Amino acid sequence: RTQGGHEKAKIWRVVAAVAIILGRPSTFLVMFLFSFIPNSWWLLWPIKFGLLPPIALLVSGAFTIFSLYIAFTLFILAVVLIPIKIFQAVFNISNSLFLSKAQSAVFFGTMVQFWFWFTGNELPPVEDAPDDSKGARFATPKEKAAL
Repeated sequence: RTQGGHEKAKIWRVVAAVAIILGRPSTFLVMFLFSFIPNSWWLLWPIKFGLLPPIALLVSGAFTIFSLYIAFTLFILAVVLIPIKIFQAVFNISNSLFLSKAQSAVFFGTMVQFWFWFTGNELPPVEDAPDDSKGARFATPKEKAAL
């Protein structure tokens, strides 16, 4: 943003202005506590009426800005980030179950082959399942022997 002299405004000035504006509603009790500073000693007037109010506005406004930032961040965390992480975890579990189910036949087949090799036995012959998808088929050796 530019100021009246067409130069860019310093960010700390913008933050200070916003902090003073946002600090106004939240400094009611602090300003009430300033009334306990005695008016009898005139040397405290510049501090009480000139220095303390802007500092109180800046501090409470900065606290308000920080509180709004934390509230917005927690809202984004609760509404966006936590559901994304939950759905990502559910997807990872589902994907892992799908992959382990797809790989289980290969894994158990390898374990059976290892066990036959480890015990010194030979694997039983593999029976090919007949293909009935195209209609007629040839008989398997087991079916021929049964005739």
